[in-house]
Amino acid sequence: MALDSRKAGLLDRMSPDSQNALLGQELMRLWEGLENIEASVAMIKSTETSGQEFFSKTARIGALSAATRIQVMPEIEIPSGKTLYPLGFCLLLDGETAWAGGTGTVLYIADSGTDLIYRFATIEAALLLPGNYISPTLEGVTLEAEFGMSLGCRAGKGIDVFGDGNFESGDDLVVTVYGYME
Repeated sequence: MALDSRKAGLLDRMSPDSQNALLGQELMRLWEGLENIEASVAMIKSTETSGQEFFSKTARIGALSAATRIQVMPEIEIPSGKTLYPLGFCLLLDGETAWAGGTGTVLYIADSGTDLIYRFATIEAALLLPGNYISPTLEGVTLEAEFGMSLGCRAGKGIDVFGDGNFESGDDLVVTVYGYME
């Protein structure tokens, strides 16, 4: 209870018993507030110790070698027994030359397993244009079940980006993936 001059004046006119009763009520309210704060702090501490660790990793992939897997989050950086859960990504061409020609038609963001089972997103090559900010909500981006249902990678696997073929031209693509590991 903050005491301003008005409240102080009221307390002066009250009997000592009434003053004690009001102060007691205020102390009880403060005690309840303290208990709520302590409960909130305990909840925050429990999430800190839940083992979740957030990550944001960036890599570059070239159009001429798009079929070669590029590690966005290398397996070596994943602690033993942890699984990655990507929450989002963004791609942006670093230059003015769109990806064109060659055998490439799509770009994948997937876990680093050698087979293409755990895919997070498939991005159409037509989106790989200068100034086109590519995110999960852009039309032409297909979100796979592993991303949409938060299934994550296979345990211990990283995140790669690669194409279904190489392109004849195009500036490097900057790829950022973020999420958490647990």
